Amino acid sequence: NPSSDYITVEYNLIEKKEVIIVLTNLLGERINLNIFEESKIREKGTHYEYINIKNLPNSVYIFRIQIGNKLISKRITKI
Repeated sequence: NPSSDYITVEYNLIEKKEVIIVLTNLLGERINLNIFEESKIREKGTHYEYINIKNLPNSVYIFRIQIGNKLISKRITKI
């Protein structure tokens, strides 16, 4: 999914959960997102995270969101 300036992440929690969001390059190095990268507790409901990738070089990145024990990874292509 090509992206140019922003990534919007939507997730829905059926109960209060720990949420971790991390963006890495293909070498596994973390990218500073200016959002939370450490664990945060989020309340039940729908949440949106808007991630500014405007200043990152064009490349492929791995986006990870961990909600409780569930981990989801997606490839992000910055163009």
